[in-house]
Amino acid sequence: MVETGLEGDYLLHSFPDCMVLSSREAGDTADRSFYFYNWNFELVDTVELTYDLNRAVSMAIIAETAERLILQDSSNRPAYYIEKSELGTGNAKVHTFVMP
Repeated sequence: MVETGLEGDYLLHSFPDCMVLSSREAGDTADRSFYFYNWNFELVDTVELTYDLNRAVSMAIIAETAERLILQDSSNRPAYYIEKSELGTGNAKVHTFVMP
């Protein structure tokens, strides 16, 4: 195990270019952030979930591409994403997903 300083119940999402920790807890007091780490387990960025989701943040990630993490809304549809190229720049955020 690796010490993160985070308290609570977190899920580790592993991807080829990063790892993400997200809270398994739901409710008004739950942590609503994604914690992005490189493969040396160094914190690269933190991105807060900025939309309403009626479940734990750990359930938001539904897909991954080379460029993005795709996030679902409360209706289980792809509705938001995080651009991987923004990680570590200080500009990473949740974007609205527009279907082509």
